[in-house]
Amino acid sequence: YFPNALDIKVPKRYYELILNKDESIWKSFEKVDNNQNDGTVGRVTFFSPYGDIYKNVKEKVKMFEANLNSKKYIVKDSLQEINWKIMQESKEILNIQVNKAIYINKEKGIELIAWYAPKLNFKNGPDEYWNLPGLILEIENLTYFDDNSKMYQTYTATKIETLPQNKKIIKPTKGTIITQKELDKILEENFDKMKEMEGEGVDKD
Repeated sequence: YFPNALDIKVPKRYYELILNKDESIWKSFEKVDNNQNDGTVGRVTFFSPYGDIYKNVKEKVKMFEANLNSKKYIVKDSLQEINWKIMQESKEILNIQVNKAIYINKEKGIELIAWYAPKLNFKNGPDEYWNLPGLILEIENLTYFDDNSKMYQTYTATKIETLPQNKKIIKPTKGTIITQKELDKILEENFDKMKEMEGEGVDKD
């Protein structure tokens, strides 16, 4: 779909998606777990390069904590609705049949390939991905840049297990609530300040 581009390597890390029917938390995973209890709350272990996100797919809300300039924030915003296209291909992940869905946005240089499990009736997935008729067990994300480079991320489930029914998914509560746009503005201001400080530190003849 896109021209050839140079690869940018992204380090792999373990994360887990803990979820129930409506809510989930995407968080770092220490790769030590012996829980064999039955229940309706599940844990899905993934490879991923990214961080902790709370999602409520019923309310279509995402939240995560951010510490900036010695201040604590809770970034709260709407979940992005992706216009997935369901494909005919299928395969197995962890002995579960998964079907293929894709999303392509040439204008933004984004290509997503998702593999979701219709038998696992959760409209959820790793990171901020969701809104397919089944739990997303694998997703490939290719982002293409103007300099002909690309960033390639793959999230693949390595284990699925059931957790006790009393396992709670706790949304972020500590910090000033801001939107994603407000966070982007703070980050941009911080970047501008850093550039100013670097400029002031340069000796001029």
